[in-house]
Amino acid sequence: MPKQTSSNTPNFSNSGPLDLDGLRSNIGDIDLKPLLEIFVEDAQAEIAKIKAALATSDAHLLMQLAHGLKGASATMHAIKMRELCLTMENLARDNDLQPLAEILKSLESELAVVKKYGRALKH
Repeated sequence: MPKQTSSNTPNFSNSGPLDLDGLRSNIGDIDLKPLLEIFVEDAQAEIAKIKAALATSDAHLLMQLAHGLKGASATMHAIKMRELCLTMENLARDNDLQPLAEILKSLESELAVVKKYGRALKH
């Protein structure tokens, strides 16, 4: 979790949910806020689909959805989200759905961190 500054604003200078250097090396020095807003919106929609697939125990669909979100997370250099999606994808592939609810909670929490991080970026 990022350190808190005296103003109670997260300080992401030394840590954060995104590898900003890696992301900037891929897309250049552009304003990341609009890009992160789109990523968060899309990820929220994908997580809703994952919840629905989990509710119906559709392992194949879960695997596909986790794979897609894993790719989007990797593109955005959202390292922990990518790792969580990879775990979900592998468990769904193995039809081991029991741990997915907890992993999904972690994924939602990490997306909230990414969202807060995006809002705190200067550009």
